[in-house]
Amino acid sequence: MNKLFMLSQINLLDELPHHQLEEINEMTSSSPIKKGTMILSPNHEMRSLYFLKKGK
Repeated sequence: MNKLFMLSQINLLDELPHHQLEEINEMTSSSPIKKGTMILSPNHEMRSLYFLKKGK
């Protein structure tokens, strides 16, 4: 699935103009993460924003 399309489906971003979604698309990366991998921890400073395509 196209990353730009996926970004446009996120409620937080759905009101942004297309050109701003394109800018976000250029600045972001998409990576598969193995099941069970911890991506967030309350004990560590977060410097990234994660959007999950599926999972919990």
